[in-house]
Parts: sequence; structure tokens; C-alpha cells
Amino acid sequence: MRKKNPHLSILISVGGGSDGSSKYSEMARDPAKRRTFIHSVVDFLSSHSLNGMDLDWEFPTMAGNDAGDRHEGRLEDKHDYVTLLKELKEAFHPHNYILSAALTSGKWSIDRAYDIAGVSRYLDYILLMTYDYKGPWSHKTGHNAPLYPNPADSLEDRQSTTQFTIEYFIKGGADPKKIILGVPLYGYGWTVASGDTRIGAPAVKGIELGTYGEICQMVKKPGYQVHWDDHAQVPYAIHGNTFITYDNLRSVQKKLDFVLNHHLGGAMVWEVNGDDFHNHCGDGKFPNMKLMMKVLNHVAVHD
Repeated sequence: MRKKNPHLSILISVGGGSDGSSKYSEMARDPAKRRTFIHSVVDFLSSHSLNGMDLDWEFPTMAGNDAGDRHEGRLEDKHDYVTLLKELKEAFHPHNYILSAALTSGKWSIDRAYDIAGVSRYLDYILLMTYDYKGPWSHKTGHNAPLYPNPADSLEDRQSTTQFTIEYFIKGGADPKKIILGVPLYGYGWTVASGDTRIGAPAVKGIELGTYGEICQMVKKPGYQVHWDDHAQVPYAIHGNTFITYDNLRSVQKKLDFVLNHHLGGAMVWEVNGDDFHNHCGDGKFPNMKLMMKVLNHVAVHD
């Protein structure tokens, strides 16, 4: 990849949603264990000629050994997390390594887990996971990654939007230039009661639906009705008693406009292989990635 783009920065990512939180809490609270971890990271980056690390601890102040075991943990993690970032940044500085971290988007979790100003001080990029606001775990239908709120919604739902999360971080002391807006290349669905396919309808059963590349084909089939939410600025689709939430090129464009209008650092996706990489839907290969490159970097990528 570097032969094609010598300016490419390649980072390792440590952690993830299924990696649990307890072991990170144990490491971050102990100065000796932090030193061991940081030394191993610097050694790994140097040995493999990499450019930095993304810390995906999900999440400070929570406990558990995997995503299905997540529960409330040590409140002291909030302080220890900043200490860990500070020491990582100090160790990275002589090598000019990049330090980023993936952070949650829910207000309750943000308040509990992050000293926003402290986090912003030591990170080069703040990767906000502005998705999973609603999903199969929710008791009612809604949007996976709404950009804006509906004024008629509850306070909790109005706070569960990309706009709220990003503006909340900025008000909390985050440097907008470091904030990276997260775009999901996947969707969710629910089975609903007969005839009740409105946004916010009671959910009978949640569905892990698939990637953008799969959903863009699905909603073209007979029987699917694609709608646009003028408040949230995202699409949704209905098929019989199934409600589908996802992002499309139109909603991604709206989010990229938000990045530019708020002078943010950029955008990211979860994940690249969720795009339509075979051009099954007629917009070219990797249409979302190409749109992001065009809008944010003024680079036209051709198949």
C-alpha cells in the first residue's frame, strides 16, 4: 500500500468491542503495567515500521471480559485513562508516532468515562463512534446513526444523535480539528407489530442486518419502501413488518457536509469492507469511500 501512497499512515488498533474492559482497567491503574504496555507498543511500532496506535478501550469505567459481559466498573478509570494517554503521548513524541482513540457516543457513557479536555490534550485524533444509537437491543425502532434530532423526540433520543455527540465533545473542551466523525457502513432491523412501521414503534425482535453493500441490494428488491427522515437526515426502509435503519450515499454526504461546516478533523468508517466493493448497486466500487475522499480530500478515485 505504501508503494502506491508513500504518505500513507498505518496504525495498529488495540482493543475493540469484543475485547472487554477489565484488563485495560487493571493495566491503566498500575504504573509498572502501564510502562510494560507502552514499551511493548513502541517496540512493536518500531519493529514493523508503523506510524502509531489507535486505543480502542471499550470503555473506561466499565468492566467485563467481552462485549456480552459489560457492566459498571471502576470510576477511577476516568483519571487513569488520561494518565495512560499522557504517558503514551510522551513515549510516542520522539518517534513522531500518531496516537488516536475510539470513543463512545452516548452521553451517559461520555460523562462517566471521559475527561474530555484531558483526552483531547493528549490525542492526535478523537475517533467518535457516532453510531449504534439504536440497534437490535433497543425496545423501539429508530436510527442507527441519526445526524440531527427530531424536536418532538424525548430528551434521551435528542441526545442520541451525531450532532449532539460532536457538539458535546466540543463544549467539553475537545479540539474540533482532532474530532473524527464515525460513519457506519452497516445497518440494523426490527420486526414490528403488524402495520406499525413508524419511527419509534415498539420492536418485537431485533435483527443484525448486514453491511451497506448487502443492504443497498436488499432495498432495491420488490416490496421494499425506502424513506428519508427530514429531521435525522438519514434513510430507513420498510418491508412488511420489518423496519430497517442504515446509511446511504445521501446521508453520508450530509455527514461530510457537517464535518466541513464544523471544521472537524475528518471522518472514518466502520468498516471498509462494509462498502459495496463489487458495485452490485450501480454506484461504482467502494462508493462511500470514494465520496469521502472526494469531499474531504478533493481526490477523485477511479475503479
